Amino acid sequence: QTCALPISHMDTASLNKRHVLVVGGKPGNTKLLRGLLASLGIDDIAIADSSAAANDALANDTYDVIICDETMGPANAVAFAMTLRRSIGAKNRRTPMLLVLERSLVRRVELARDAGIDGIVLRPFSLLAVKRKLMAVLFRPRPFINLNGYAGPDRRHKIRRRPAEPVPAKGGKERRTRSRGRRKTDLAAS
Repeated sequence: QTCALPISHMDTASLNKRHVLVVGGKPGNTKLLRGLLASLGIDDIAIADSSAAANDALANDTYDVIICDETMGPANAVAFAMTLRRSIGAKNRRTPMLLVLERSLVRRVELARDAGIDGIVLRPFSLLAVKRKLMAVLFRPRPFINLNGYAGPDRRHKIRRRPAEPVPAKGGKERRTRSRGRRKTDLAAS
């Protein structure tokens, strides 16, 4: 089910019936996430302090979203996501997953994407950032792909960019745009 409204205009009332699993290693991190989710109207929040506890919770219940913190126990969040996505019989295999990262190192983001993580939230995060990511994975889900050793959301999603603005050149003609120095005619052809 997809929604036509922009994420910023969606009401948080659509989140109150969601069942969320938060998997994290540090109690302070999970407490902060629980508080943020509760302020968004989500009351049904399960907490797992390790990947083993998360696997037990996933075996017994179905969730709408799984939020993993990179500070998980011995099996990190990327390995946890990869294991869940590749488990053929798991009932939460297609459940959207968000990963909370301390830093957005390119390699970490690539590993998370390749493990089947749907979205990344960077710490320190705001209530609005968490809301936007939740709304995106719940109401604009990407197709689930199971192909050539990869299982997870389609990694090819579009990034919307503002259209290029024409820059007036000497003599009054629009010659170039502010987007990557391309000519206006180049943009029309693409």
